[in-house]
Amino acid sequence: MESKKIFSRTIDIVSYQDGPDSVLIQGEIKDTRLCQNYLVTGEKQNPGILHNMIIAMRVSGSNLVISDIQVTMKQYTREECADANYNIQKLNGISITKGFTKAVKDAIGGTKGCSHVTNCILAMGPAAVQSYWAMKAQQPVSKEFDSGGSMSQYLIDTCHVWLKDGPMVKNLAEIVNKLK
Repeated sequence: MESKKIFSRTIDIVSYQDGPDSVLIQGEIKDTRLCQNYLVTGEKQNPGILHNMIIAMRVSGSNLVISDIQVTMKQYTREECADANYNIQKLNGISITKGFTKAVKDAIGGTKGCSHVTNCILAMGPAAVQSYWAMKAQQPVSKEFDSGGSMSQYLIDTCHVWLKDGPMVKNLAEIVNKLK
């Protein structure tokens, strides 16, 4: 059986240094129907973009706190969607650490927001951590990257490579100890 492409979702995330201790993460989610379809109302709809939302999220400090967040709804399917982000400012003050996914879902998940925006923000969290590291790593390794430092809390036990008692963490501790 030959497969026919019918739908595409893209999430694009780009980050920018935004001062000495913050990054601006811009996420865009775009859903495209690639074939003619029918709405639940029976209306015929041509292929094209269904959803296109852009989220700008500023993350500040080594504790990676959301200090500003804005949503632009470029394309959506229903007029009511334009009002779906009334809770988005509840994300200000949330840290992108363990528990970030639950905090986002509690603030804007389900009927409290737009599921497309929520999904994009959840993808932006790990990108924010990577972005902050990329910004800080423009300088030589420092104490914030020590296994007990402020940045280690975002990596330790987050995946197989960063296992607390694994070789990567032990190697990092040895490198930082040599710098002291």
